[in-house]
Amino acid sequence: MADEIPVPEVKSERTRVGKVDFPATVPEGLVELIEFPDDVIRYAPKMGLTNHHVIFLLAALRGKCAITAGVDLPDLAGKTGLSFPQMDEIIRDLIDHNYGRLEQRLDLYRFWICLLHEKGIRFVKS
Repeated sequence: MADEIPVPEVKSERTRVGKVDFPATVPEGLVELIEFPDDVIRYAPKMGLTNHHVIFLLAALRGKCAITAGVDLPDLAGKTGLSFPQMDEIIRDLIDHNYGRLEQRLDLYRFWICLLHEKGIRFVKS
C-alpha cells in the first residue's frame, strides 16, 4: 500500500491527530484503503476516542464503511445501550476533534482521512 496518494487538491487543517492534508474531493478508492471495522477499533484510541465512540460509530454506520452515517438517536440507543446525553457528547467530540460535521447526517469524511493519517497514509497534491 502506498504511503502517499496523489490527489488534485489538498487543504491542510489542524485536527486532534495534528495537521492533516484533506483532499478537496473524495479520493477514488478511499474505502479500499480502510480495513473496516478493524481500523476503527485499532486507531480510535490513538485518535483520542473511547470504546463508546467506537460502539456509536459502528452502530451509526450499520456495519458498513460509509462517508456519512445516520444519527437516529432512539434507534442507536437501542442498539448501543448508550443514553442520549452520551451520544450527544460523542457527536460533539467528533465535531470538536474536527473528525465530523453534522448536517442531515453525520459526515465522517474527515474521520476517515484522519484515520488514514494515523495509519500512515498521506494525501499529497499531484
